[in-house]
Amino acid sequence: MPRSTIFHSDRGSQYSSICFQEVLGREDFRQSMSGRANPYDNATTESFIDTLKSELSIGKAPFKNLAEAERELFATSRRFHSSLSYWSLCQSEASRAAAR
Repeated sequence: MPRSTIFHSDRGSQYSSICFQEVLGREDFRQSMSGRANPYDNATTESFIDTLKSELSIGKAPFKNLAEAERELFATSRRFHSSLSYWSLCQSEASRAAAR
């Protein structure tokens, strides 16, 4: 895995435990957590991951290998991005808020 791989989670004890953090460090993952007492930090990420899981798994067989998973992930992410007219999520949200 590239050193830039980030593992994002909430602040659950399973993710903040020393044992889990050691595993992340050993595998060269950087840890990202939502802010204390701020569930909204995680809401966008959780929504994206939920949609991504649904898109990648409904009616499909498991991936044959990592290369196939990467291709599907890239294609799905690209489709999400195109549905926002290739704007960043911040630009899309600002546009939506301005239209209200």
